[in-house]
Amino acid sequence: MLNIRVEQMRVFERAIDLRFAEEIYPEISARWQKVLQEIGEDAMRARLLGAIRDARQFGIITKNHQARFANIHFAIGPSFPSQQDTPWALEILQRKELSPQSHLDLLVNHAANQILSKLIKLVEEEN
Repeated sequence: MLNIRVEQMRVFERAIDLRFAEEIYPEISARWQKVLQEIGEDAMRARLLGAIRDARQFGIITKNHQARFANIHFAIGPSFPSQQDTPWALEILQRKELSPQSHLDLLVNHAANQILSKLIKLVEEEN
């Protein structure tokens, strides 16, 4: 019988995450060109890999869901999901009763509301 130790599984997961990050990097970097220009390619790749690993920690394991999580990560910022100005993110991700899809849908809705609020505030300040 084959037994896979935890350490072996982690090595396997890291390899999968790295391969997937390389696979979606062209799409992510094209979508987030401003971020790429600000931080450079190496940092962009590192952030993408970090987002994929964060997704896995929260039980988001399919490629489509991880790609969506990565886009949310780039939309919200580098310390997502633990930023002080987004306490809702960690609260959503820690809700065990939700499916990965529901986690992502709620994150998108909250992020959109936060971005919209910031835009309204900017417009109000200009007037």
